[in-house]
Amino acid sequence: MIRLINIPPSWMETQPRVERFAPSMEGVSQGKAPIADQVEFSQEALALSRAVSDSTRRIMRIAAIRDEIRAGTYETTQRVEGAVDRILKLLSL
Repeated sequence: MIRLINIPPSWMETQPRVERFAPSMEGVSQGKAPIADQVEFSQEALALSRAVSDSTRRIMRIAAIRDEIRAGTYETTQRVEGAVDRILKLLSL
């Protein structure tokens, strides 16, 4: 917890304010693109982003399957036949 004690109101007026700046338009008149900021992400950050996205997708798929099971629409004839075919292939029958 941060506690501010006995700070005069004039202190707030003397502090620099944050301003937003537009990209530099330098060189635009010569047909060049405006200068803009660039951001680079590390490989670790990209991997983490993919992992979070995959995790979210997985959670949503599990929730959808649970809803289908509750509604009695998950076990269709096609799914049962597909599962039997895969088991028979694994057993080489």
